[in-house]
Amino acid sequence: MAQTEAEADKPPADADLVALIAAGKIEQAKALYATINPNETDWLFFYARVAKAEGRLDDAIALFREVLRHDPQHLPAQRELGHSLLLIAEYRAAAYHFRDLLERDSSSESRQSYIHFLDQIDRLRPFSLRGRFALVSSSNVNRGSSESVFNPGVPDVPSFDITSKAEAGHGVELGLSGHHRWLYGERSRVTFDWGLLGHKYDKSIHDRASLTLRLQKGTLNEKGQWSVGPFARATWEADDGDNTAVGVAASYDRRVTEQSVLFISAAAEYRHYLNFDAQDGPLYSLQVGIARPVAGGQLSGGTRLTFNRPERAHQQYDGQAIFTNYRKSWSGGLNLGFSLNAGRRGYGGDFPLLGEPRNDRFYQFGVSVQHDSLRIGRLSPVMNCFVGKTYSNAAFFDHNVTECRLSVTKRF
Repeated sequence: MAQTEAEADKPPADADLVALIAAGKIEQAKALYATINPNETDWLFFYARVAKAEGRLDDAIALFREVLRHDPQHLPAQRELGHSLLLIAEYRAAAYHFRDLLERDSSSESRQSYIHFLDQIDRLRPFSLRGRFALVSSSNVNRGSSESVFNPGVPDVPSFDITSKAEAGHGVELGLSGHHRWLYGERSRVTFDWGLLGHKYDKSIHDRASLTLRLQKGTLNEKGQWSVGPFARATWEADDGDNTAVGVAASYDRRVTEQSVLFISAAAEYRHYLNFDAQDGPLYSLQVGIARPVAGGQLSGGTRLTFNRPERAHQQYDGQAIFTNYRKSWSGGLNLGFSLNAGRRGYGGDFPLLGEPRNDRFYQFGVSVQHDSLRIGRLSPVMNCFVGKTYSNAAFFDHNVTECRLSVTKRF
């Protein structure tokens, strides 16, 4: 039967190409593929698939990565890259791509396959270990006041100089973290996470370190995920701000449309300060937002509520904030992220000597930059910077800060 004009113009089915490549009929597959007038990126993807089918996985991985450098939104190339990495037992890198695809790919069928691969990785490698190193530079490492004088709001108390001034600081961050996952039932898992993070500055009074432990139970499926569990944290600070916290946290992500994901997280913890008992007390937080693809990148935004209830009434506050984050990868290997946070904290009892409750407003803008071609060995450094401003009617807490981190992460 003769083909109709519409049938003649119909592009070849992907299954036909796959069948020809799998059968080793590369020239026939190439001729069939040429009928869709492929561009340079399309041909890179074609040759990557050929290399994968022939078992040349290192070549295939290099070509799939080259495709993504040309077109970061090429989901089929990222899908094939993740699977190729899985085949050579590069589990951490494969899991990274499958988790990213799970967030960006709107296809329910594809998301099911990503979850299958993630389950397979967790069974093959339930342990994970990661190290982090960062250089830090801050205009206000102690979040000291940008004001010089405090003007009391009560009678017969004169103004006085503020000694807790802003101090610039430079230093390093060293971190080590890991997790272990146990799979059970249908799409269910228990995860134990831990992390140790230390900060060493040119002025030792600003040094600090923290240890965090967390146990979570949850599920992961093509529509979303949830988790809940206890956590504990211990923080050491050279300025005697040592404290511990124990609590419980929960999170819930669900795809509400093909393009949009609703995310909710909540936590309740009790903090105990070794040297400042008046700051002991519970803290509650709730965050709600939406994430969706916009202009070739990923945009998220929402609101955050915080309720802090230490012993002293003038230190108790209710906080409200809005936030937005946007990240995008460009052809050539440039990856950018932007964040904006703004909010307020309204306190309870009158602040000492002020004659009224403390009230803060804060704003912060951040940017992160990474380029795939800039590497230190096999590591790709990331630059994160932010500018922040807090306005407070209590001059001790009115401050500005500009801070940058140049970090690299190594997974073992």
